[in-house]
Amino acid sequence: MNRQTRIAVAFGLLLLLVRSGLAQSPSSDSVTTAIRIAATVEQTKIPLNRLLRLHVTLSWQGDPSLYEIENFDNPALTNLEIIGTATTNRSEVRGGKTWVFRDYEYTLKPRELGMGYVEGVVVKCRNTRTDREETLVTQRIPVEVVDPVPEPGQGPSVLWFVIPVVLVVLGGAGGALLWRQRKRKREAEKEPPPPPVEVAYLEELKSAVDLKQPDLRGAFDRISKLLRRYLSEKYGIRAREATTAELKDLLAETGLEEHQIMGIQELLARCDEIKFSGMEGTVEELTRFYTAVESLLRTGMQKTEQTTEAA
Repeated sequence: MNRQTRIAVAFGLLLLLVRSGLAQSPSSDSVTTAIRIAATVEQTKIPLNRLLRLHVTLSWQGDPSLYEIENFDNPALTNLEIIGTATTNRSEVRGGKTWVFRDYEYTLKPRELGMGYVEGVVVKCRNTRTDREETLVTQRIPVEVVDPVPEPGQGPSVLWFVIPVVLVVLGGAGGALLWRQRKRKREAEKEPPPPPVEVAYLEELKSAVDLKQPDLRGAFDRISKLLRRYLSEKYGIRAREATTAELKDLLAETGLEEHQIMGIQELLARCDEIKFSGMEGTVEELTRFYTAVESLLRTGMQKTEQTTEAA
């Protein structure tokens, strides 16, 4: 081997080592392109006659096409309903780096006085560079629906100015007596316990599935999602994003009986099969699944009520 050939071989080996080092060294993009999700409401107390804004924001650093949103379901709501949606895309430069923001705005209307909840929003996305799929979940947001406020142009009634004057005329003694009576009444009353979580899910089940005129494919999907959300809230497990196989191990730690766990796994597996295979299922299956979920919810509600009464 002559001198020129040896130089060429050495140069080739050096080039190969440099390329290998570059391929193994982590790029700055892989560190800074993690996608984030955040969900916020403009206020946690909302009058019954006002609207609430829910903002769900996805953000990442770098190329706007780096992430592709594959599944973004509307949030599940309790005592609230969606009456409008809007989506905006924007980018900002911070510290010389570009950030991409994808904002989803929901306009929510309260249904009745009491507590309302925005359940965790589940978003599935894919990194177009690595082809890796990710599942993002937001925290549950409680919202209190309070008494309605006067509409613009409606001033307070004249009666509200007369009442304080009358009370002053009647004398401080009568006012003090009334105050003491109300105070004793408040001390004697105990705040009633919140209703079992199953109450809201039973109502949702009735409205989501019509057994008389069922939309078979949609009904199986709604039952599956409702059951996963219930298990997640009731037992504090990752039932919404876990696979059906993974869910069996998670349910084993909840105290549910073995036959209940097997029934849940069978139901969810069949719903997955119908969803991804293009099948419709049968009315008989839908009725059986509906009854099984309803029975599970009622059993959980009875256990909660018995525990509350014993306390």
